[in-house]
Amino acid sequence: MFLKCGDDEPFLLHSGLSYFQGCNSSFFKVPMDLKKDPKKLPLLKLPFLAQRLVLFQTEPIEIVEMSFLSKRLKRTIQSSKPRLEFINYYFTIPEKMDISVQSSLSTQNQVLFNFKKELENGQKRMMNGKETLLTRNRQSFTLKCEQKVQKSAEKCEFLIQYLKDLFTVNNTCLQCYLIFPKFSFFERIKPNQVELKKVHLSVEDGRKLLGDHTLKRLKFDESKVLTDGKQHFQLNVRSLFILQKNEWLAFSSFLTMKCEVIYGANVVSIDQPKGRKIIRKDEEKAGMYFFNYFHFRKILK
Repeated sequence: MFLKCGDDEPFLLHSGLSYFQGCNSSFFKVPMDLKKDPKKLPLLKLPFLAQRLVLFQTEPIEIVEMSFLSKRLKRTIQSSKPRLEFINYYFTIPEKMDISVQSSLSTQNQVLFNFKKELENGQKRMMNGKETLLTRNRQSFTLKCEQKVQKSAEKCEFLIQYLKDLFTVNNTCLQCYLIFPKFSFFERIKPNQVELKKVHLSVEDGRKLLGDHTLKRLKFDESKVLTDGKQHFQLNVRSLFILQKNEWLAFSSFLTMKCEVIYGANVVSIDQPKGRKIIRKDEEKAGMYFFNYFHFRKILK
């Protein structure tokens, strides 16, 4: 069934839909003559409603790829505003950062951007007037990620904004995940002695990285916390869910006032340990104590 349009437009609509359906999973294999002259792309010859239909049936990675080909094609995408259900961005410092999306076409997350310190055979592309080094495989874009956390975070924020410019995204669908590699507070050095182990992220790096974003989840590698040489409990869960509004959680504080920490499906003890001394004054109201075991406390109003 064709849209009511000019004499030649039904043919263009049919050929355009057939073309994009045929290459939907590998848009980067567009013929070179189309890459050199994006005006020849069948999508741009379709009526606007047909363009929307094509874009709404196209995977996010193909849409982003199309936005790189020409300014006109990018404006076409921005006018149609395909919908993204979720944008999740993951920070693992300093090894890795990912941005994944979920569209209405699939119920599974698709990694759209991933970051690497070194990138071979990368191409420089313009995104919002900024030159970015990236390469494309069948499933995602890989970008060169600077070693400095602040610059890496800025690049991630820029990509999030780029996606929000292309797609319809509800702000409540933005989710930030902060992943700490090899996360552990204490390790046993003698049978009856434990030692505080340094973490891989400083407070300032964390602030620069997350900025004003709300931290929804903390993930860390499996580790054990010991007390008096015995295992108090095993941190074998993959995430801590933080109930928090409009504030991100500084790492040294870990909690801001009026918050709860949920450990897996169980609420961690909120009783203050007796006979213990707060290490730093800023932690007194934070709810985190660096003692012989993980301890969290709910700050009452």
